[in-house]
Amino acid sequence: MGAHSWGGVLMLAYLARPEVPVEVNGMAFFGTKRRISVQSFKKFFMIDVMWNWVAKATVAARGALYAKQLKMGSDSETKLTHSQTHEWVEQRRWLDWNDNFDYAAALKRMQLPPTLYLTGSKDDVLGHPKDVQKLMKETGSGSSEFRLLSKASGYKHDYGHIDALTHPDAVQDHFPEVAAWFKKCETLQLFRPQKGQVKRRNNLI
Repeated sequence: MGAHSWGGVLMLAYLARPEVPVEVNGMAFFGTKRRISVQSFKKFFMIDVMWNWVAKATVAARGALYAKQLKMGSDSETKLTHSQTHEWVEQRRWLDWNDNFDYAAALKRMQLPPTLYLTGSKDDVLGHPKDVQKLMKETGSGSSEFRLLSKASGYKHDYGHIDALTHPDAVQDHFPEVAAWFKKCETLQLFRPQKGQVKRRNNLI
């Protein structure tokens, strides 16, 4: 299973309390972090000003965040989605919005499938290497690996948050490593989490 950015967070959250049990051999996440803890002017402008203040004002005025129209992202968000995502990005503990279920504690009790975390050296806000590594630690997975996509690490480019997936050279540069990771995981025991003992909610993101 592969995911980019927040998609990896949602996948991990689902594995912690699945509505329907799933089977996973291995995972690879690109630029996936749960919190944004780094501090910089770029982070202040992108997250604190645009995604927090401006987005909140837009949601209050229009009822939703039409990110594509505002050139703030590729997908629109509902008021609830934006609010819940903001909580997870800001809070130190990874808790559910409704019942305070501790996702990090649940994941640490599991033996998660092998997970490859990749992020670019130029991904300095949305998938900063420090925040990606913090998520690795938060899940407690002993079978995780971290790879920094940079020239210094032997790759063709210093990749960013988006072009780690979209750059034309990615197909020959680091995608083969991801394919090899999944191939290796095929020989391992499947991860089968049990069905989560939770009430169905209508405000999951």
